[in-house]
Formats: sequence, structure tokens, C-alpha cells
Amino acid sequence: AFKELKSYLTIANGKSDVAAQQRANRDLGEAEMKLGRYKEAVDYLKKAFDLANDLGDHQILDEARVALGTAKGKMVMASYMNVIQDPDISKVLAWKFQRRKDFS
Repeated sequence: AFKELKSYLTIANGKSDVAAQQRANRDLGEAEMKLGRYKEAVDYLKKAFDLANDLGDHQILDEARVALGTAKGKMVMASYMNVIQDPDISKVLAWKFQRRKDFS
């Protein structure tokens, strides 16, 4: 299904269909999130959010905002879970200061 979604995005990009581009990026982002590839999910969902903003549809924009926030949260949680398993508190503190960059 992932290959088909990428093909859908390519076709939507070729036709300059913003609504289709938004849906394709959203679907690809959600697929990446289900696979645990949160960085890739954030990239697709950020693009979906930007396109939703261009569309001006508040419901689509709200859905895109929630999906992007969920992916960012899962990305940070995965990072956090890796850090807290280490007994060295300095690594936890370094992670805490680093994570601010993830949300800019």
C-alpha cells in the first residue's frame, strides 16, 4: 500500500491538486507513524499541515494539526524511552535540553 500512496502523491503533484497532495501526504505520514518511523511521519504530516493551511478548510487543518502533534509526540516519546533506560542522569538531562530543537 505504501508504494501506491507514493504513486498517488506523484500523480497529485503532477496535477497540482492541492487537496489530493494534502491527503496523500497525510496518508503517507500516518502509514509511517504506524511503522514507527516517526521522523518520516513528521515530515509528511508537516507537509500535509502546510497544504491544509493553503486549502483554508478548518476541519482539515484541525485534523492535520492533531496528526502532526501526535507524530511529534511519539517521536519524542521514543527518544525519551531510549534515554531513560540509561542509568546516567547526565544523558537524561542532555536529552531534555536537546528536545526543544525538535519542536521548533
